[in-house]
Amino acid sequence: CTAENVSAPLAKQMGLVTDIVDDEMDFTKYVESVCDKVTLCAPLAAARSKRLVQNVSARPLTLRLLSYAGGELEDVRLGEEAVKGMAAVQIKTRPYWAEQKIKPLY
Repeated sequence: CTAENVSAPLAKQMGLVTDIVDDEMDFTKYVESVCDKVTLCAPLAAARSKRLVQNVSARPLTLRLLSYAGGELEDVRLGEEAVKGMAAVQIKTRPYWAEQKIKPLY
């Protein structure tokens, strides 16, 4: 809130960033690595997980909240994506949603 510039190491120390790269080539590799990881995320499961976080954040921990969260997680674990994802792991292939890799925009 002081509007002063912060170095990358200080920003990491403060928790403003999680990783630092040394140059543009390292940044490119880092972005590609993130894209590879995101490609493997089941899209519906990821969307439902985000929605779950939005629905429970800043709410008091109650049995009703735990029941809701547990039910949502159970639905995701038993869903079609989970079944097909586990089948892909067992036969050592990519799940259908990861057949086309997410690519950086640059």
